[in-house]
Amino acid sequence: MLLAGNLLAQWPALPLDSVIDDRTGIRHIAWFRGGLEANMNSLENGLFAGLWRGAFLDRGMRERIRDGLKKRNRAGYLLGAEMAYIGPDSLFRRGGWHPMVHLGYHDMLGVRFAPDLYTTAFLGNAGFEGRTAELGPSAHAAMRYATIGLGVSDAHGQRFLRLAMVRGDAMTASELRRADLYTAPDGRALVLDLQGDLWQSGASSREIEAGWGLALSGAWKGDHLLAGRPMLWRLSVEDLGFMRWRPGTFHLGRDTVIDYSGIQIAGISSLDQTLISGDQLLDTLGLRSSRTTKLDLLPFRAAFEWVMRTDGPWYYALELRYVHLPGYMPESTLSGGRSIGPKAQVSACLGYGGFGGPRFGLGGRWRVDRHVSFGMSTTHLPGFLLGRMRGWGTQGSLIFHLP
Repeated sequence: MLLAGNLLAQWPALPLDSVIDDRTGIRHIAWFRGGLEANMNSLENGLFAGLWRGAFLDRGMRERIRDGLKKRNRAGYLLGAEMAYIGPDSLFRRGGWHPMVHLGYHDMLGVRFAPDLYTTAFLGNAGFEGRTAELGPSAHAAMRYATIGLGVSDAHGQRFLRLAMVRGDAMTASELRRADLYTAPDGRALVLDLQGDLWQSGASSREIEAGWGLALSGAWKGDHLLAGRPMLWRLSVEDLGFMRWRPGTFHLGRDTVIDYSGIQIAGISSLDQTLISGDQLLDTLGLRSSRTTKLDLLPFRAAFEWVMRTDGPWYYALELRYVHLPGYMPESTLSGGRSIGPKAQVSACLGYGGFGGPRFGLGGRWRVDRHVSFGMSTTHLPGFLLGRMRGWGTQGSLIFHLP
């Protein structure tokens, strides 16, 4: 949490401190950071965790969530780990320029879905007998990728520019622009009016990656005085770039009406003729797919942070954040905290937006000695304490200051 290049939002904001972050005599910095943040505006943590583990989902919970669905439902998670090295000053004989090497791994998911899609998926379509379930518009995107980047930075990584090679491990994505499912009385027929696309990455047995890409990351900051008090602002963007998925990428696109009225048999003696092959089933349902390439914009993260310090140890911060994933709406976070002596900071925050609603977080960092610092925070403390909450997460960092 000390350095730039946010894996997730800094929950809460922990700005640089002239005493805690003193780099006098320090020529090298190496840091490690990781975290998981999950959030949703209508699903419960119990459902999200059960899906993650593949556990049994209690019907009472599924019905309770159905009763609390909103017109626009969102959910997602950001999982990642990063490590970096910032070297000595005067790169290319330019004072203030430090070489930076950065490695990262990210696993992200974003979902937006219609209420009827949840109900049909988790409780079936029996409740829509004689009616039409509107499953769209809905969309999701999931991506796992790794980065290795080189760049230049200031002493603390607050200002930097970095170019990275991106290796794509896996991708799935869908977009239902229209998906109206009619269930006839007694389930005698199903009619689906569908317009949408589904993609899934693929790699051959001789390839360990599913795609390659490039990404640019950078940050800039400024320091000013406002009413005689120091003010800091910082603008950053992470992994702004593209991914080209290999030609084996699965694609299923349809704009059609599928009418399914079951299979009729003449009698018991004809039962052995009702089994159909997979190819026949694909033709019947209109689900023929193709293999192709796909060019994707990476799920980049952009943030703007504003920090105001008081005359004492206290500070206040406002952060705005955006992540390029389905279902993510711009997020705002208000933080307040203070320095405790020459080695520690603590802070608390209130946030709203992203994949969910209001959240409350706590965090802190401590410089153990001249050479080691660490930090811990939670993005939504009640999510660990109350089973029916929506959203939870934790982050941690370890930093080495070397002469």
